[in-house]
Amino acid sequence: IEAVRAKLAAKHPMAPISLESMDILIGDSQNAQDMHAIASQTRVVASTVGPYSIYGEQLVRACVKEVTDYCDITAEVPWVHDMNRELNDQAVRNNVHIVSLCGFDCIPADLGCLMLAQYSREHIQQPLLHVKGSIVGIRGGVSGGTMATLGNQLGIEAHRLWKGVKAQMSGSSTSMSQPPNGKETNRAVVHYDQTLGRWQGFWVMSMINSMATKWAGRELNYGPGFSYAETMTARNVFMAIAQTLGFVYLAALMFFSATRNLLYMLRAIPRPGEGPSDKFMKSGFFSLHLEAFSETEVFYGKVSGSSDPGYSETIKYLGES
Repeated sequence: IEAVRAKLAAKHPMAPISLESMDILIGDSQNAQDMHAIASQTRVVASTVGPYSIYGEQLVRACVKEVTDYCDITAEVPWVHDMNRELNDQAVRNNVHIVSLCGFDCIPADLGCLMLAQYSREHIQQPLLHVKGSIVGIRGGVSGGTMATLGNQLGIEAHRLWKGVKAQMSGSSTSMSQPPNGKETNRAVVHYDQTLGRWQGFWVMSMINSMATKWAGRELNYGPGFSYAETMTARNVFMAIAQTLGFVYLAALMFFSATRNLLYMLRAIPRPGEGPSDKFMKSGFFSLHLEAFSETEVFYGKVSGSSDPGYSETIKYLGES
């Protein structure tokens, strides 16, 4: 940690505060007393701990009690719901902001839907009913922490996640009661997108982004029954099927501890704390195409990033959150 601080100080000598004198506070994330001691000494905490359901709960509780604002980059939606149910009322009473899902999952989809909802309200004077997101291009490294979180979530939330996968495969998660302009929005996960002119397959963050955007849509009143669906563009139908089955296969391997440990031994996936090089991260990017539906209109949006989605882009989102 001291080396990171020294590197930051050397890289930003004109920073408005002295980075060299910045305090380093050390504590056990599962020790409530340690977390209260840290939270009481700051105004805002940004957590990148993961898996949050194992290492994150005590810090959130401490921030609420110590009146310290908090944000994180978790994609563990069930954990976010659990923390919300437990701490929301107390956080409101203490005027504390607890903001999760501030990474690549789910900021691009969330802000994209917000942008389209505002446009629909201001320019079309109609509520936003549905948004179809398509990852049309992406390059980024895999985080060891993300893989550890995936293994943990598959272990403790397998039933709920499987229901989400079945909904994606059947297309039920993308349906609307009255498709506008005759546009078909009840799609199976592998389908041909007429707007983009390209095949679509399963996208690993689709369930998380769907839940988060629906939650935001309900709270911010985008429109009655607002829904969001997300897929990933493929070169052809065979690649769409292959990438979909590939995600399912990886999830199956990560579910069992024996196969998960084998993947670590073979260096097929990174361990917690491991990730891509700086050079690789700088070459990253993503582009998310959005197709939006109001009661009578169809319109479009785009959200893109010019660096590694899981690292460089995520840290920008977290810092701005």
